Amino acid sequence: MRIVGIIPARLRSTRLAHKLLLPLGEVPVVVRTYRQAVRSRLETVVVAADDPAICAAVQRHGGRCLLTEGDFANGTERCMAAFRRLLDEGEAWDGFINIQGDEPFIEPTLIDAVLETMARYPDSIVTAAYPLPPAQAVDPNVVKVVLGADRRALYFSRAAVPYGASAYLGHIGVYGFSAAVVEALTSRAPAPLETIEHLEQLRWLYYGLPVRVIDADRPAPAIDTREDYHQALRMIESHEHRCA
Repeated sequence: MRIVGIIPARLRSTRLAHKLLLPLGEVPVVVRTYRQAVRSRLETVVVAADDPAICAAVQRHGGRCLLTEGDFANGTERCMAAFRRLLDEGEAWDGFINIQGDEPFIEPTLIDAVLETMARYPDSIVTAAYPLPPAQAVDPNVVKVVLGADRRALYFSRAAVPYGASAYLGHIGVYGFSAAVVEALTSRAPAPLETIEHLEQLRWLYYGLPVRVIDADRPAPAIDTREDYHQALRMIESHEHRCA
């Protein structure tokens, strides 16, 4: 399968304005995410941005960016619009992997694992999860996933599910979609559970699309808040100090 990596990039984030353009080491956050993604086995990686400022930053550092204007409910919808545009422009892709723009430390090996699983299950959406201690499961900002046979997702929730468990699975927001899955999701209205939990994954389950979940050791640190950003700066400084 020929799979393209797509990084959805929105300039005006709610909790930390213009976070994707904040400097992280010698490049902006979104460029560092792009550089991690291109270290994977993906043939091509594209940033799908909502603002020319993001495209300018990506292109200035040698990356590829598409300006995707429109009213998108989430990053996946922006990725799907960019994917269709690539197809319309004559590029031959069998699917894409949605890589969050605010994860500058994402492991290329995780992207490769999604890529490999997509080849085995082209009818499924592929995502990832990691072992989550019970103390962290009560946090509604940490999405939990419950699995069934063959590691198919049964449900995603902000609540601590399954109730009474001694261990949980935390969800990681990386997604693989085949072209057939993209077609199946076209024009699907938001699902009731999706609206309640504010989780786009529940739309896919609601309409009967299989979601396969692969293992990951832990999530890569994402940048949602000012404190997250300062923590990322400390991580970069520590790495540069060790390499000096």
